[in-house]
Amino acid sequence: MKKYFSLVLSLIMVFAVFLSGCGEEENTSDGKDSSSKGEFIVTGTGEDQYADYTVSGDVKVAINLSRPTDYEAVLDKFQELYPNVNLIIDYFSGSDVADEYLASKAATNELPDVVFDEAGKLPIYVRQGWVYPITEFVKDDPYFEEIDPGIIDTYTYCGELYALPNSLTFQTMVLNNDILDELNLDHPEIDWTIDDYVELLKAATNNTYSGCESLTFWTDYGSAIFAGVGEKWGYNNETRQFNLTGSLLEAVKLMQQLNSLPGVVAETLKSSKDTSGETDYAKKFGSDSENTAFNTGRVLMESSGTWKYASLENTISYNWEMWTTPQDEAGRNCVHVDHSFMCSTTENPEAAFQLLRFLTYSPEGNFTRLAMYDSQNEGVYILNDRIYYPATTNEEALKRFSELDAATEVDIYFMENISKSFRGDPFKYVPEYNEIHYSYLKSVINTLSTGGTDPTSQITTLQSTVNKLMKEAWSNFENEVRQVQSEFNASHGK
Repeated sequence: MKKYFSLVLSLIMVFAVFLSGCGEEENTSDGKDSSSKGEFIVTGTGEDQYADYTVSGDVKVAINLSRPTDYEAVLDKFQELYPNVNLIIDYFSGSDVADEYLASKAATNELPDVVFDEAGKLPIYVRQGWVYPITEFVKDDPYFEEIDPGIIDTYTYCGELYALPNSLTFQTMVLNNDILDELNLDHPEIDWTIDDYVELLKAATNNTYSGCESLTFWTDYGSAIFAGVGEKWGYNNETRQFNLTGSLLEAVKLMQQLNSLPGVVAETLKSSKDTSGETDYAKKFGSDSENTAFNTGRVLMESSGTWKYASLENTISYNWEMWTTPQDEAGRNCVHVDHSFMCSTTENPEAAFQLLRFLTYSPEGNFTRLAMYDSQNEGVYILNDRIYYPATTNEEALKRFSELDAATEVDIYFMENISKSFRGDPFKYVPEYNEIHYSYLKSVINTLSTGGTDPTSQITTLQSTVNKLMKEAWSNFENEVRQVQSEFNASHGK
C-alpha cells in the first residue's frame, strides 16, 4: 500500500507543479467585491482570556476558492484583533481537497502556515510530514474541550493531534412538497424511521410520480443506520474495522426490496426498453438524462446534503425543502466534518495557531462566522453558503446559531443532536479508506443491491477481505507517522 501512495503522490506533485506555474499567486483577487462593505456587527470578540492577542509575525493562510466556505469576515476580524500578525492570503483553486496545492508548495518549500478549510486526505499529508502536531497548543485550553471528543479522536495519530474541525455539513433528503400536497400524504416527522420512509416511497408512486430517483443514500450511508453504531459503510472508529454483516447486509436487503417494487425507484425504469429502444424511464419522465425525474419534480424525495443547497436553488423550481434522513432508534443523523490544520514548516507556530484556533473552535471566531449570516449584517459580505454549522458545543455559539433567521427546524435539530451523529466521511481521516471503498465495497454493493440473490455469503466474505486490508493500512500508516514524528521532534529540538 505504501508503494501505491508514493506513486500517487509523485503523480500529484508532477501535475501540481505544472499547475503552480499557471497563475497561482498570493493575495490575488478572490472574485468578491468587498470595497463597499458596510459596518459588520458582532459582539463578544476581543474578550477571550485564553487567546494570545500579542502574537506577531507573518502568517500565510491558504484559501481554496473552489470551496463555498465563507471566510472574509473571520479573516477581517482576526486581523483587527491580532494587529501584530501580518496575515498573507494565498488563494488557490481546484477540487474540494488541497492535495495538488500542497504537493506543489512542498516541492518548492513554500507550504503555507495554515490551511483554512479542507475536505479530505489528511492521512496523506500527515505521512508526508506536511502537518504540524498541535497537541501542546490545545492541552490547557478549556474551549478546546467543547469540541466533540469523537471528532478529535479522528484527527489524532500516534498520540498527536493534527487538525481541528472547521465546520459541519449534514446528509439530507430533498422533499417535494408539491407531491405531498397533491397526493395528500403526511409530511414525515423530523425523527422519521426507515419504515416511514418505505411507506412514503410506495404511497407516492403512480403513473406520474416515483418515490425516489435512486437509492444512493442507502448504498453509502444506510449501513450505519441499520447498525446503530459506526460510520459510513459500517466502519467503526474504535475498532478500525468494518461491521458489514450487522449493517450493510440489512441495507442491501432494503435496496433489493425497494428495487423490486415497480416504479418506486425511478432509475430502475431505465433497465426496460421497448423494441424502439425507448426506456420506461423516458416514457414516464420524458428523457433518459441523469436525474430527469428529480430535476423536473417527478419524485417525492432524493438524497442530498446541506452543502448542495445553493446549487439546488438554481436547478429545481418546484416547492422543495431539505429534510432529515430516516433514522435509527437512537436518532442518529449523518454528519460530514471539514478541517483546518497548520503546516509543519511554519516559522511562527504561536501566531499560526492563534489563527487556526480562531478559524475553528474559539468562541469569538465562531461568533464572527455566525454573524456573517445574521440579518443585521445582510449585504456586508458576499456569501456563498446559506448558513454555517459550527463544530463546537459552546453554548453561546449554539444559541446564536439557533437565532439566525436562516436556521430552520432541521438545522437546529441537526446541531442539537450532533453528539448522536455518525460520520459520512471516514475517507478524510482513515488511511486508504477510499481505495478499499472503491476497489472492494462499492462495486460489490451496487451489484448485490439490484439482484435478487441472498447477499449474506458475499458480504461475509467481503467483510473478512476489507478488514484484513484495513488492519494492514493502519499498521503501515502508523509506522510511517512514528518516523515523521521522530524527524519533526528532532528538527524542533524536542
